[in-house]
Amino acid sequence: MCHEYSQKGLSCSIIRPRTVLGTGRLGIFQILFEWIYQGRNIPVIGSGKNIYQFVHSDDLATACILAGDAKIDGIFNIGTNRFGTMRDALENLVRHAGSQSQVKSVPAKLTEIGMNVTSALGISPLGAYHSLMYGNSMFFNTDEAYKSLGFEAKYSNDEMLAASYDWYCDNRSDILNGKIVGSKHQSAMKQRILQIVPYFLV
Repeated sequence: MCHEYSQKGLSCSIIRPRTVLGTGRLGIFQILFEWIYQGRNIPVIGSGKNIYQFVHSDDLATACILAGDAKIDGIFNIGTNRFGTMRDALENLVRHAGSQSQVKSVPAKLTEIGMNVTSALGISPLGAYHSLMYGNSMFFNTDEAYKSLGFEAKYSNDEMLAASYDWYCDNRSDILNGKIVGSKHQSAMKQRILQIVPYFLV
């Protein structure tokens, strides 16, 4: 529809963001942040050497504003241009937090099966797409956004993870008491099955 109306003269930009982080980002990240806060070990699928790119919500908002102001047609991938492996991102976050957590590898195929089964049973918020996202390299070429929109990400992977974690710690009490509500991933029932995961990461 965007392409159709673009041909009729309507300015229409399509923004394609990578996984979003930033202030107030909860869901799956709440689970990760709580494990790090408690000093529990953190799993990575396989070696954790998969390349992964995030985008900060502030940078995403900036890209949307730039696209609107530019009044040009196009498909623009939005993400940070400073990113590395999933293992590096998690280990750097643990260091930032001053946590006793360690990043531990788990078998890729077994993890995928477990995530699919527990998701199908409705006892875990993690499903097939999470194993694909978390265990594989996922990043966009953002050159067009930088060139045509003048977009420039302010946050690196490490900076946005650290900022998101710090916000979580500052608001942890309200989050755990339900005063700040996130996504369905916060469901107590669905999180319960995940609470046992760190105990297997020795």
